Amino acid sequence: MGNELEYFGFEDFRDIRNKLIALTIFRHALTDNKYDLISLHRDFGLTENEISFLLSLFPELKAHRKPAPHQLQKVLRDLEAEDSNIRAKLLQEMELWIFPKWRSLIGAASKGMFEGRPVREILWAVVTILIPSMRSIWLYRMLSGEECVGIFGLGGYLVEFIPDRGQEPTRFSLPIDGVIMERHLYETAIGSPKRLSVPRFSEYLREHLIRIPLAELVRNRFAAKLFAPTIRKISHWILDFLKVTRKLRNSYTLDDSRILSAWHGSMNKLLVTRNRYESMLENELLKGVPGVLGYEGILDKLEEIPIVKDPSIHIKSKQTTWLRLAIAGYDLLERLIGIRKW
Repeated sequence: MGNELEYFGFEDFRDIRNKLIALTIFRHALTDNKYDLISLHRDFGLTENEISFLLSLFPELKAHRKPAPHQLQKVLRDLEAEDSNIRAKLLQEMELWIFPKWRSLIGAASKGMFEGRPVREILWAVVTILIPSMRSIWLYRMLSGEECVGIFGLGGYLVEFIPDRGQEPTRFSLPIDGVIMERHLYETAIGSPKRLSVPRFSEYLREHLIRIPLAELVRNRFAAKLFAPTIRKISHWILDFLKVTRKLRNSYTLDDSRILSAWHGSMNKLLVTRNRYESMLENELLKGVPGVLGYEGILDKLEEIPIVKDPSIHIKSKQTTWLRLAIAGYDLLERLIGIRKW
């Protein structure tokens, strides 16, 4: 795990973050006119290493001379630029895929169950998947003959519905590890009408598929502004995705996986392993999932699916993806949807 994070620049990220924290504390110390070395350590809690770092930038501190404000601002700007570059490296190739009209895309008819009772109406159902790269999308042929596409990563099934005995909309969300869908459904999504006319980014915003390239939004302010209106409209879905993924553990086995199926062999079902299915309480199975036909314990039998054929690769990828999201992705997405300031 450490090697993967090192490849993405985690150590550099941590070093820059620590320096930015030290400089922010130092700025407060300057405001209070307590910038002698004893006060920096005693009153502001800076360590010897942090003070050595400040002395390397502002040697005049040794003579108890106050650095000029513009010097500090320049150092902060330079480090913040480095921080953005490292965040972009941590998030490189990662995209948040959102299928905004999932039921329409796959032709779902069942409204499913909730707390053991039929659902009266599905208002919307959305699938979100954070993929580590386009290489996490697989084309393969099922043993039954159909060509399917697998999209694997950190995901969430999100739905808003009217319960059988209710009047007010209710939301439900469930973590998933991706989807398998027949090739013609995938091609419908990626070929659906574009919602953006700017050539460079027009492929990212379509009627049935919204792709948010995280690294691009970190390093390209134009891209961030271009995506902003769409992101604001779907901010509640992104927020639900963040809530779902925060519940995930950083330790997985194939038995922890859920795959949402749009393959006609198990259409509109959640696929889990036989072990997982048999360990689920009958009450849990009977409660149901709004908009989905329930669970089926066949995931480990579908050996043509890459995550089943070699679970260790999938598990390692999921762990690394979650850590990259936790380190740099949450902050970016929270800023984009407006719950955290830039």
